[in-house]
Amino acid sequence: MNAIPEEVNLTKQQVAKPICQHLEPFLTEQGFKLIKYRDVFIKKTAFGSLEISVNTISYWPQKQEVNLPIHVSINAINEVRKKFFNNVQKEDPTMYKWLVLPNSNELKFKEIITESDLEIAKVEALELIQKEAIPYFEQFSQMEHIIDYASKIRNSHFMSVLLIALKQSNDERYLEHRNEIVRHLKNCESSKTEKGQERKQIIFDLIKYLDQQIVVSKSKKTEEKAA
Repeated sequence: MNAIPEEVNLTKQQVAKPICQHLEPFLTEQGFKLIKYRDVFIKKTAFGSLEISVNTISYWPQKQEVNLPIHVSINAINEVRKKFFNNVQKEDPTMYKWLVLPNSNELKFKEIITESDLEIAKVEALELIQKEAIPYFEQFSQMEHIIDYASKIRNSHFMSVLLIALKQSNDERYLEHRNEIVRHLKNCESSKTEKGQERKQIIFDLIKYLDQQIVVSKSKKTEEKAA
């Protein structure tokens, strides 16, 4: 008869720290720095920053749960967003996703109970970083990919990112997307709730601001040509 394995009651830090230590050599080579007290890897870039978090939820002593949120921060976009959205900082996510380890639960967290579970999660986490995070960072460090992705999602975050990115890129599609977003917000059922009305007004205020910026930019160009 096989012996029943002894249950291991791992704490939050007994899960997060070893995973960070396992990821650190590779991510250091990629230019990331581990912020140990946050269990977060950050890489500063010319346009902002890249971030990988070892995100754990503690159900001690039963279990820990872990996944890996990653994000790209574009300072120029966030500097405009924080004029309209409360509590937005320049290092906040512009593009984001969660890396989900194999055999995670329906909430996209992997359950860690034993040391064996932890050892498996460490290997899986590194594979996800190599295969998914690094390509994601390369893709969404380019404005055209941000525009393409954001144009497909109709929430206040990505609508604002899309409009600002188009304007900052001097993209001729700004007016087309602007008008499409206005039509969407006027007809969308979720925009008719109190919270929806608030978010809709924020996007309308952002559009007004960006329209004014475009008018000013065109006026300056006209004056420069005339000079």
